[in-house]
Amino acid sequence: MFGNMLTQLQGDQLPQWIKAVRADDLPNLHTFVNGLERDLAAVTAGLTLPWSSGIVEGHVNRIIMWNLICQGSWAFVVSRMTGPPA
Repeated sequence: MFGNMLTQLQGDQLPQWIKAVRADDLPNLHTFVNGLERDLAAVTAGLTLPWSSGIVEGHVNRIIMWNLICQGSWAFVVSRMTGPPA
């Protein structure tokens, strides 16, 4: 059901999904739902409206990476992506 909300812009079903999660014994999902409920209006809008900030997020990530490279923090970024040395 949650996958359908993500892919088919059915944010109006979010309250029913939250209710179903609360009825289940899945503490990790309860924590996730608590986070969603902190700004339920924004989450519902994100699952309902056709607009996307994907392009903007891509530019932001590119700028952050460029800044890290220029500041000499690139080694830290690479180590985070590849894991600790063996």
